[in-house]
Amino acid sequence: MKRISFLILITFILSFQFVPKGISQEILGDNPKDSSNYTLADTVLATTLFLEGIDLFKATKYVQALNKFDSSRVVFTHTLGTVNTNVLECNRYIGFIANGIGKLDQSINAWKAALDNALILYSEKEEELAIFNFNLGGATGQKGDLEESIYYYSEALRRFKKVHPEEEDPKVAATYLGLGTSFYNNKNYKESLFYLRKAVSLLEKAGTDKLNLAKVYGNLGAIQHILGYYRESISYLESARQIYIDLGYENTVEIARTYLNMGNAYSFYGNYFKAKNFHEKALFILKKLRGEKHPEVAALYQSLAVTYYQIHKQSKAISYNNEAIAILTPYKNEFPLEIANLLQNLGLCYIQQGKEEQAIENFKKAEKYYLDFGTIDSVALAKLYSNLGTAYQSNRAYDLAIEYFQKALSVIDNMSFIEGGYFASTQASLGLLFYETGNFQKAEESFERALLTFGLSHIDSLTEINALPKLAETLFTTAQFYRRWYDQSSSIDHLRKARHFNQLVFKVVQLKLKNSLTESKKILAEAGAKMSEMALNLDLKLYQQTDSLHYLEDAFVVVERSRSLLLYQALQESQALNFAGIPDSLLQREYELKIDLTYYDKLRQGKLNEDVSETDTTLLNISSRLFELNQTYDRLKHHFEKSYPEYYRLKYDLNTASLEEVQKGLLQPDQALLEYFVGDSTVFIFLVQPERYEVVKVEMDSVFKQQVRQLQWSLQKPLPYTLEYYNEAARYLYEKLIAPLADRLPERLVIVPDGILNYVPYETLLTHEPESIYQPERYPYLLNRHQISYNYSATLLREMVEKLHQQKPQNKVLGFAPYSDVDTVFTNDLDQSQWWLDDTRADTLVNLPQTKIELDSLKILFPTDGFYGKAATKAEFWKLAAQYRVIHLATHGKADTRLGDYSYLAFAPFPDSLDNELLYVRDLYNLKLNADLVVLSACETGTGELQRGEGLVSLARAFAYAGAKSITTTLWQVDDRSTQELMTHYYRYLKSETSKDEALRRAKIDFLASRKDIKAHPSLWAGIIAVGDMHPLK
Repeated sequence: MKRISFLILITFILSFQFVPKGISQEILGDNPKDSSNYTLADTVLATTLFLEGIDLFKATKYVQALNKFDSSRVVFTHTLGTVNTNVLECNRYIGFIANGIGKLDQSINAWKAALDNALILYSEKEEELAIFNFNLGGATGQKGDLEESIYYYSEALRRFKKVHPEEEDPKVAATYLGLGTSFYNNKNYKESLFYLRKAVSLLEKAGTDKLNLAKVYGNLGAIQHILGYYRESISYLESARQIYIDLGYENTVEIARTYLNMGNAYSFYGNYFKAKNFHEKALFILKKLRGEKHPEVAALYQSLAVTYYQIHKQSKAISYNNEAIAILTPYKNEFPLEIANLLQNLGLCYIQQGKEEQAIENFKKAEKYYLDFGTIDSVALAKLYSNLGTAYQSNRAYDLAIEYFQKALSVIDNMSFIEGGYFASTQASLGLLFYETGNFQKAEESFERALLTFGLSHIDSLTEINALPKLAETLFTTAQFYRRWYDQSSSIDHLRKARHFNQLVFKVVQLKLKNSLTESKKILAEAGAKMSEMALNLDLKLYQQTDSLHYLEDAFVVVERSRSLLLYQALQESQALNFAGIPDSLLQREYELKIDLTYYDKLRQGKLNEDVSETDTTLLNISSRLFELNQTYDRLKHHFEKSYPEYYRLKYDLNTASLEEVQKGLLQPDQALLEYFVGDSTVFIFLVQPERYEVVKVEMDSVFKQQVRQLQWSLQKPLPYTLEYYNEAARYLYEKLIAPLADRLPERLVIVPDGILNYVPYETLLTHEPESIYQPERYPYLLNRHQISYNYSATLLREMVEKLHQQKPQNKVLGFAPYSDVDTVFTNDLDQSQWWLDDTRADTLVNLPQTKIELDSLKILFPTDGFYGKAATKAEFWKLAAQYRVIHLATHGKADTRLGDYSYLAFAPFPDSLDNELLYVRDLYNLKLNADLVVLSACETGTGELQRGEGLVSLARAFAYAGAKSITTTLWQVDDRSTQELMTHYYRYLKSETSKDEALRRAKIDFLASRKDIKAHPSLWAGIIAVGDMHPLK
């Protein structure tokens, strides 16, 4: 979504400040006469009027002063003639005052008369003549006579440079500013940029006028944005922001406008959440200074709407657009272009919602605004036509769509500039239309023109391109086109072109990931998953066509590159902090900032959970504090990158595990990696063994996802009637996920699930139909054939196996059982009518008596420091956790499937505690562990928010981030007594130095051997899984 207006150019005060001169000759006489019959003696009257004008001017009574000077000018003209210094000085004052009170015609006439006079009287005084030209440039520019303004400013510059060839005088810098502003208003942005840069150079060299330097930086940032140079825009705006802060302008309109423009630049650069942070900060300031209904507040609502549009939250985008329209409607005669642009933005939101008719209606309303108010310009017209083309394309009205896209391109062809990304989008849309109507050659020409717009000469030039989001979109659309063309032509050349352009998309995404906030990275990871599916299909198709193994090997690289990238980056950064030689004082500062950020982020999320509006003053206040902390944190990280090269190297050295590395370095001879990739209609299964590698493609039928959900549902209810549903789903999923490769599988498996498969415990899949459906202890589980562990990717398996702890832990086992004592009950309001629910570790935080037995059994096997009941506090855990090799947490856990960062573990509750002693995923990002094993003997710790391209954001993942080499975790609400029994067997096997996956498998088999009928329901044992490094505990 593109915005045309409200990119505020902070205007520099162009009227040069000077002290007007007094009367240059002695005035004689003291008897004023009628104005029609002035004599030389009447100059006394003119003098009196002039001096009265000066007094009024000094008293800031400008209208009265203007009248006095005008009267004085009339008398002097009649008594002394037109050409004299007294008339000149009157005109100087008139020009200056009239300009200041908005009487531009009177100001311009006065300055022109003064200049005519000066050309005769001061013909040798270049500086005097330059000043008159300068002020004429300012007055004509304000009136909109831009050609005249540029002429007069150019004359001023020529004369000033004669007097000041070194350009050291501030008047030269002011003239460059005037020219820059006039060229900007004349939409000659390249020339504007040239003159503003000259002004900046002089102001920086002088170093005295910081405030105006900040304003020029702001102007340059605004122009760079218009030209599509978003990184340069951000750089200039950041310079302006820093000056305002240094000058004490933290809560002013100037810095709010700077934040607005920075947010807009970040949004167009693809860093949407950073954009949102800047916009909310600007909104916080402007609401305090301007009130709720000021037009500049509308500008911020519009900018927030753009950001929400970009992150696919159309309802919020529509809401903010409507709020902006409501504010501006009373001023529609002043802001018709802005309202029209908002209507266009609304139309784009409706297209995304599939409401094409509403979109077209809003575009037509926008067109009416443009025509009724006569305010349309070329940029607005091009965007309107293109948006109408998009709407008609979505509505399958292809002829109308082509007509409007071509209209848009016709307008663009006659413009001196347009954002490259915007032109490319229009060309790419036209290309798809030509493809859909069967004109492949014209389609290819359109895509080629679209990509030429970016100036993408070679792969390394990606870093020079500003409009990365639009480039990625255009490259991906081009790849799609060639892939579809291949279906028609069967030309392998089209297939290779599709692969080439899709690979370029990956390069762009990687570049954007490096410079984005975590929230923006989540969106990029999701986009990367779509590209990965196309890449896998292309590699497999090319392998089939050519028998070239490198395509098959590249498929593995593709799936690894798309898998859990955010977690991998976080682990790398954690390693970089620990091993880059950064002083402890700075590491402590980094840690404290993260703690503060976590605190305010939880505070903000709490308010949002109470349905507080994001533009509520209380929430904006919290967001403002978060903004300031993020700015400080970003500066610290930038300092790390600049001052500690090893930190930079470690942080960005994101080499994914290669196929050869997995085969020769990670897998044992009796072990295989089964990695899954779930696309929109296909599941890709990668089988990697030390001596074998193959890829199987399985089509998903209409019931695939339904069967996964059915398995998930039936495993959470250990009741007889669920067994039938469980059997159906477990057998179906075995046939889809395991059977295609079953005869090649060794006993030990490492499963890397994807998407919805993260909810599947593979041990529970059934190899064939059981003899009796009501005897689950005798089912043909996959558990009986295979020893299974899990991970987030092969790359993360490598990281967890090879991970170096910051320090060797001194103690063996740390155990917590905060709900082992009935006195620590927090709430107890669940329906307790089912026997199994009474012992489930659920969200009610009831007492868990079996956890005491669980922890006591552990203490018999290993040297254990155990904390029970009220002693098992979050503070105690936080203090001790880094000192232990094994951490065992037997408590409540709750997954948040909407916001994974707010899944939690519960410690001993205290009524006066801010978060009731809940340890959130968000908190764990600030924890540093040295543990070989973390056992989360709690419900739902292995599940959470499912993010496409990234996996489950869960407590288990968070412990991996915090430093754990392996995690034993749970997928659903687990039964307290069953868990205690399983954990006791599990630790006994670990004690004998059995590998973790084998120990857990034996514990489950022992459990089944001791149970019958419904007491052997897979719900009671299959929810516990092992993730990460499976080496034995030594």
